[in-house]
Amino acid sequence: MIERIFCVQVDLEVKPASLFVQKASRFECAVYIKDGDNMINAKSILGMISIGITKEKKITLVTDGSDEEDAMEELMNFFLLKDE
Repeated sequence: MIERIFCVQVDLEVKPASLFVQKASRFECAVYIKDGDNMINAKSILGMISIGITKEKKITLVTDGSDEEDAMEELMNFFLLKDE
């Protein structure tokens, strides 16, 4: 399992959230986003929209499974995230 805390550089509205879910769904590993006490499945469009990710918000991206490293790298690049 890999966990990284980031400061998001884009607002995650419906269209970007949908694109993120599509990218996350290409990987076999589980992908989660933690925001405080909330943890959502990042392969779920409803989860992604409900968490309300906005620019400059700190989140934790979690990947867990056989292709977790590749997933983490690609999904970090999607968000244009900066490591904290």
